[in-house]
Amino acid sequence: MKCLFFWVKNIFILFILAVHCQSLHSATAQKKQWNVIVYIASNNNLHRYVQQNITQMQEIGSNKNVNIVVQLDNHGKQEVTRLFIEKGKSRRLATLTTPPLSVSGTPANLFDFVKSVVRQFPAEKTALILWNHGSGIKDPHIWGRTQPHMRDEAFFYNQKTQLFELNKDVYRGIAFNDVGRTYLTNQDLRTTLLKIKNELLGGKKIDILGTDACHMAMVEVCSQVKEAAHYLIGSQEIEPGAGWNYARALQAFTSKSPDAKEFAIQIVQAYGEKYNASFADLTQSAIDLSLQDALEENVATVTALMLELLKKDRSHLPYLINIRKSPLSTLSFLDNDYIDLPFLYQNLQSSFRSYRSNPQTATLLSALDEKLTEGRELLRRSIIQNTTGPRVNRAGGLSIYFPQHAIMPSYLQTVFARNTGWSLLLGQCMSHNVRNMHEQTNIVR
Repeated sequence: MKCLFFWVKNIFILFILAVHCQSLHSATAQKKQWNVIVYIASNNNLHRYVQQNITQMQEIGSNKNVNIVVQLDNHGKQEVTRLFIEKGKSRRLATLTTPPLSVSGTPANLFDFVKSVVRQFPAEKTALILWNHGSGIKDPHIWGRTQPHMRDEAFFYNQKTQLFELNKDVYRGIAFNDVGRTYLTNQDLRTTLLKIKNELLGGKKIDILGTDACHMAMVEVCSQVKEAAHYLIGSQEIEPGAGWNYARALQAFTSKSPDAKEFAIQIVQAYGEKYNASFADLTQSAIDLSLQDALEENVATVTALMLELLKKDRSHLPYLINIRKSPLSTLSFLDNDYIDLPFLYQNLQSSFRSYRSNPQTATLLSALDEKLTEGRELLRRSIIQNTTGPRVNRAGGLSIYFPQHAIMPSYLQTVFARNTGWSLLLGQCMSHNVRNMHEQTNIVR
C-alpha cells in the first residue's frame, strides 16, 4: 500500500510539472504577426488535391512572420488530422477520432480547430481559409444530389483558344463532407464565425476570410460574414479542382509581414498568375467588408425605388426582366441564378436613363439614377482586387442572387434578404414570368 501511495504521489507530481511547463510554454510563446488557418474539408471528391496544396504551403512554411496550421480529413473516415506546416515538412499536432469533434463540415469541428490554433499559436492577425466545394448563398436541402466525379469535369479544353472553358451543360452538385453527410449552411457559417470572433479573438474580427471554393464572392455571403471579418476572398465562378496556389499566395511572408489588405490583394494576384494563361472563366476577388452596411443600404433603397416605380407604372417590369434575360446585359455564371452585380447596376442605369419619364415617375427615376451611381461607386471601393479570364472579363468581382423561376426558402433567412428586401423585387419578376407563361399556354390557333 505504501509503495502504491508513493507511485501515485510521483505520478501526480509529474502531472503537475507537465501542466506547469505547458502553461509556461503557452505564456512565453512568441506572438507572431499572423496565423494562417486552413480548414481543409476534404471528405469528398477533392481529396486528391490535398497533398498538392500542402506541398505548396511547405514551400514557404511557418517562419518568424507567420504560423501556417492545417486541418484535413483522413479520407473516408470520420476523423481529422491537424498539422503545423514548416518549410519542407509538416508536423502533426493532433488527430481527432471521436465524433462530433472529428467530423469536418460542422460548426463544432470548425470552432474547435480554430480554438486549438489560437490557444497554441498566439498571433496579432488571423486569416481563416475554408477549403472545400462551395455553393454560394444556396443551402442544399437534399443530400446526395448528382454531381461530376471531380470539380474539373465542368471544364473542357478548347483547341481554338487553347484555354480550359466551362461546359455549362454540366450540372454541378454540392459536396462537403460526404462521409459525415453534413456541411456548413450559411447560417452555420455566420454563427460560427461570430463565435470565433467573440470567444477566441477577444472581439477582434478575423482579418481575412478566404474561401478556396466555388461561387462564394457574393454580396449575400458578404452580409453573412461582415460582422466577423474585415476582408472576404472568393470566386464568382467555379474554381478548378486544384484551387489556390498556396506557395504564391504565401510568398509575401518570406520577406515581411504584410497588412491584411496587402495579403488579400496578394492572394487574388497569385490566383490570377496561376490560371490566367489556361482558364477562360477565371474569377477571383477580394472584398472590403467595411462598406457592406452601406452597400446593403444602397441595394435596399434601389429595391424600394424600383418597387415604387413598378407600383406606379408596371410597364417598367418587362424592361427589368429583359435585362436579366439578355446575355449582353447580364453576366451569369455556371450557376445561372448568380449574376454579376456591378454589371447589373451599370445596365440598370443605362436602361432607366433611356426611359421616357412621365410626371408620376420622373422623380423616382431621378432618385434611382442617383442611387445606382452611388452603388456603383460603393462597389468600386469595396472590390479592392479582381482578376478575370477572357470569357468573363466583364465580371466586376461580386455576384448577386437573381433566379428567374423560384427563390430558395433558405435565401429568405439570409442577412442580405432581411436587410434589403431584394427578394420582394425577385418575387415581382417571377410573378410576371409565371403570368406570361400562363398567357402563352392559353393561346390557341
